[in-house]
Amino acid sequence: MSNQPKPDSRDPLGFKVPSDSRPIEFVVDLGSWGGLGECSCETYQIRNLPLVREGDRDPRLRCKHIRRARESFADSMIARILNVIPREEDENQS
Repeated sequence: MSNQPKPDSRDPLGFKVPSDSRPIEFVVDLGSWGGLGECSCETYQIRNLPLVREGDRDPRLRCKHIRRARESFADSMIARILNVIPREEDENQS
């Protein structure tokens, strides 16, 4: 199983993120809780979600699956923007 998050074809902020240790995928919604995100993993559901429900919006409450989905989302958005708005290469890059 690939370790990369898979975008949900019906929800632009939804992802399925593979577990590192088990053959399962967790459902991540990056739009939940005002953009903080939500994950179906046990760590998030048991430890973090109760704090989020109480109003805590600390980004450190994002589990590793939410962080991986956010990185994947950011990478895809950057690539799409660069396809539409090409940038001149920095002279210092090789």
